[in-house]
Amino acid sequence: MADELLELTKTLVSIKTPSGDIRRLNHCCDFIIDYFHNIVKVKRFQNNRLPSLFISNNTRPKIILNSNIDVVGAEEKMFIPKIKAGKLYGRGAYDSKAQVAAFMKAIAENPNANIGLMITSDGETGGKWGTSR
Repeated sequence: MADELLELTKTLVSIKTPSGDIRRLNHCCDFIIDYFHNIVKVKRFQNNRLPSLFISNNTRPKIILNSNIDVVGAEEKMFIPKIKAGKLYGRGAYDSKAQVAAFMKAIAENPNANIGLMITSDGETGGKWGTSR
């Protein structure tokens, strides 16, 4: 599982998702939706054009995990994941794409658990259009 989680995290890091870049944020959401195809229900919605996802097989889960896919803009080379001394480096690796990957794996491996996952795309700009809606 650790190798799969690392690969999923590296893929998410390589998807450029600077805050406010609607096209790229939607591309990342498309990847996540494809990941859950035929496993878990995914609802996509937008507020102020910013995409968010709600992932769960339950309509009223007891626990809702939450994270964001947007990152602060950076040079192109920052979106190339690298491992140095056993640590993953790349834009968003620790804030918050590794967290998103871990949540994705947890939901995919336990599709009938009474949990949900909220993924927003405005975490770096205050969360006004994702979680608070």
